[in-house]
Amino acid sequence: AAKRAIDIGGAALGLLLALPILLIVGTLVAVQDGGSPIFRQARVGQNGRLFDVLKIRTMSTRKNDRETDIDGPTPTPAGPDMATLVEQLKSDTQAVTRLGRVLRMTSIDELPQLWNVLVGEMSLVGPRPLRPFEVAALDNWEMRRQEMRPGITGLWQVEGRSEIGWSERMQLDYAYIRNWSLLSDLSLLAKTPMAVLRRQGAR
Repeated sequence: AAKRAIDIGGAALGLLLALPILLIVGTLVAVQDGGSPIFRQARVGQNGRLFDVLKIRTMSTRKNDRETDIDGPTPTPAGPDMATLVEQLKSDTQAVTRLGRVLRMTSIDELPQLWNVLVGEMSLVGPRPLRPFEVAALDNWEMRRQEMRPGITGLWQVEGRSEIGWSERMQLDYAYIRNWSLLSDLSLLAKTPMAVLRRQGAR
């Protein structure tokens, strides 16, 4: 209950403070190629519940009509279909616009997820939400990460984001869940601004 109260208060305040940035950046993205500034992507939330994660669009609409988002390392391909999908995801990142690269490096593209937190789909702190095909690749103990609301920030973001491999990322998520406390959440929130400024693992 206390974690949820912090999420509601933090997300509401964050959205209020971020509103001028969202309006300016959203306008720039829309003017860039006429597309919608908000990008939605299906993710798997707590206990397998599907929801649309919100981000500021960072890719050109001329490349395709959907945005491919690489949110960290992907599972090791387990077959030809998975291998093809992973390669497609990597190649599509070439469609990231100049403005989009800045937004990703500064994590400004993640600000709309404060709305996901406010409505209860995400938390300020927790494991990052995975795509359905990634959840399908999880082992038994790795599924423990799905017992909590996914978060905007967490151990993975603070420790290095995309520089951390898939296996280590799963271990960090498991460690977070096993050792969760309000104090650890507050500590990770305090460390997040410095992690963003270092831009370690941002892409």
